[in-house]
Amino acid sequence: MPEHGKKSGIMGANIPKILAVGLISTSAMTLVMEQLYKNLPREEQYPLPPEEIATVAEVKILGGSLNRPQHIAFMWISHFGYGLTLTGLYSLLIRRLTFPPLVKGVLYGLGVWAASYLGWLPAFHVLPSATKFPPARRSLMIISHVVWGAVLGILMR
Repeated sequence: MPEHGKKSGIMGANIPKILAVGLISTSAMTLVMEQLYKNLPREEQYPLPPEEIATVAEVKILGGSLNRPQHIAFMWISHFGYGLTLTGLYSLLIRRLTFPPLVKGVLYGLGVWAASYLGWLPAFHVLPSATKFPPARRSLMIISHVVWGAVLGILMR
């Protein structure tokens, strides 16, 4: 039996723990992102990637733009949904890594950042490559992903 005698879900995953950790780590990331955003130069204070990604996804997936309340809901659902999905993936991968939990989480967070902002987002024309982001915005996103990964690693141990 998994920890505390609880039954587990798919491939031994503790689904309630994954959901809780995903929500907490994505919330921590979002708070850091929004705080760092306030310190960006004014010309770099345009929408952050969760909103930019939602805007593009509305057109590419839903076939058009949503009204403002729907857009905000879609943005938060997709942002937290991505965080929860990647938390579930992390729970399956961590058994293979022998690093301390904090290191595992930070490496995973950086890997998610790289795969997203240097990989699939530019490949699918959702956002330009992070190499084209202004340095302060690129740093904001890297730091946010490090925080997400750190919280994830610590809580999933």
